[in-house]
Amino acid sequence: MNNMLDNLKEKMNETVLKDVDFNEKNKENVLLAIKKKTSRGKLFHLKPKLDLILSISASCLLLFGIGYFSANKLGLINIDQHSAVSEEYKKENQSESKKDSESNTIYTPPKQEEYYEDMKKEEVLTKLINSIDYFHTAVGKFDSHIVYPDNSETTTVVEYKISTKNKIGGYEKATLQWDKGTQTTEIFYNDQQVWQLNKNTKSYYEYNYPQQPDQGLLTVEEAFSKDSEGTNETKYRVRPPIGPTAISLFPYEIASNYTRNYDMWEIEKQNEELLGHNTIVLKGKIENKAGSMYNADSFRFWVDKDTGILIKYETYLNGEVTNYLYPEKLEINVPIDLKEIEPRLDGYKKTVNTYKYDSREEELQLVESGENKNAKKVIEQLKEVFPLYEFTHPDFELNSATYEKYRDYNQGYLNYQFINRKPDGTVPPFLRVREYHKESFLLHWGDFDEEKTKVLGPFTLNDIEWEGFKINDSNDAQFIGHKGEFIYEVVSIKISFEETRKYLETFKPSK
Repeated sequence: MNNMLDNLKEKMNETVLKDVDFNEKNKENVLLAIKKKTSRGKLFHLKPKLDLILSISASCLLLFGIGYFSANKLGLINIDQHSAVSEEYKKENQSESKKDSESNTIYTPPKQEEYYEDMKKEEVLTKLINSIDYFHTAVGKFDSHIVYPDNSETTTVVEYKISTKNKIGGYEKATLQWDKGTQTTEIFYNDQQVWQLNKNTKSYYEYNYPQQPDQGLLTVEEAFSKDSEGTNETKYRVRPPIGPTAISLFPYEIASNYTRNYDMWEIEKQNEELLGHNTIVLKGKIENKAGSMYNADSFRFWVDKDTGILIKYETYLNGEVTNYLYPEKLEINVPIDLKEIEPRLDGYKKTVNTYKYDSREEELQLVESGENKNAKKVIEQLKEVFPLYEFTHPDFELNSATYEKYRDYNQGYLNYQFINRKPDGTVPPFLRVREYHKESFLLHWGDFDEEKTKVLGPFTLNDIEWEGFKINDSNDAQFIGHKGEFIYEVVSIKISFEETRKYLETFKPSK
């Protein structure tokens, strides 16, 4: 082991004594002090060994004193101060760590810049169908009002807070009001999961919903096209798994239904301020108004020029407002505390949901859809790909038909609306039908995936073997039937189990 005193002089000369001025006068004083101590030792007749020990000790103490004094003056040694600085640094570091931890929950996007240049129709429509590309966060509140063909009405108050970039997630609260009361639903989501809460029943269900790949910016020509027979085909951008908030923030369907035909609308005003945002005002006539679910023949839109968000809209019948979306608040690209968009499940009971994400969802291609005037054409296409069944009862009419195509299989969706029957609750009475090959992948659709209890079956009607279910917490019903390689599902909306069972007798092969 090396002696720590080896080369002590050289070490101290290179460190603590490096900047100390030790001249000849200092040297004489040190030697004089040693000489005096030695002289006193002879005076008191101390033993030679003790003289040697004292001499060495005095020298070491003197050297130590000089070294300590020099280091202290040079700021190399300060035990009390160093301890205080260490404690202060520790406190500051802990404080900064706490601030960093708290700041990690705050997402601050780039500041929004309002757009004031004149826009052409194609520019407005491009932003309407690609709005998800033009903002990072949105916080808002609005009222949505709908008048149905039988003059019944519903109003929905919607509040939301979402982040579309970097930190994916959001919150939506929708309170539906109609003549029989209110119903409040809350949705929380992130880039992997969705939680849907029902405040009326104090229950919730959750399902996986990984962020889906997006094809990117769509041109108007790519989004809106026609097939060889002139039927409309539409492509939509991916958007968050939210409900009525999408009407405003991601108005893809509205753009498709109202503005795809340039001849049916015009730019009424280039710049109009609304809630601190610069909007472009569009007005036009509603094409195919007879097939619309709502009473309207014209419309007016207020579109945020820099994002494509539909801030406000009104539809009219004979000049009177029938349906509207009226905003109360809209803040774009404001900081969001991510803790506020995490699900708050205290006091809620989890319900079973069997939905599982499947990568085949990415392969889904909607190749045909239509309402009323196009529905019959879709029916003809469905009849070519599998044995189609339809309802034939005169109490209801076909409202819409959808043809969905996967890589391997096809699916059909039919919606039937009852004629001259007053809506009971949130929507008019409906029968929804889903028909598909038993091996095909099914996209999640709430009406067909509600929690249910089997109450009837199996029984056979029109060559289909059925089982009957009651939808939990409602009087609605679901019937699931099998015939050969195909499955047929019927869900009632605001129609009792017994009535649905009766109408099922008229569910027959399409002619």
